[in-house]
Amino acid sequence: MNFTEFMEYMDNHLQSRETFVVNATEYQNVKNRRRAPAKRWKEEKIQRAVNNMWTDLLKTIYSRIKPLVKASSSEPKKEWINYIEANEILDSLDESIYEIEFE
Repeated sequence: MNFTEFMEYMDNHLQSRETFVVNATEYQNVKNRRRAPAKRWKEEKIQRAVNNMWTDLLKTIYSRIKPLVKASSSEPKKEWINYIEANEILDSLDESIYEIEFE
C-alpha cells in the first residue's frame, strides 16, 4: 500500500478525523489571532495548514507501520489491511487522536 492509498484508507476508517480537524482548526485560529493584523492568514491558508497537519500525522504513522507489514505479498494492500485490523491500529489511533492536545 502506498501512502496515498494508506491516507485514503485512514480517511475513510478513522472516526477521529473530524475531531482532529476541529481541534487543529481551533489551534490554527488561536495562532492566527496572535499574529500581527497585517500578517494574519486567510481561512483558506488555515485550512491548508490543518490539512498539512493531518497529512504529516498520517505520514508519521505510515512510516512506522510500513516496516512491519510484509511487502512480499502478491496483494500488498490486503496485507496492510490485515495488519491494521489484526493489531487494532484504527482503535488505537482513534484513542490517541482524541487525546491530542495542541500547544
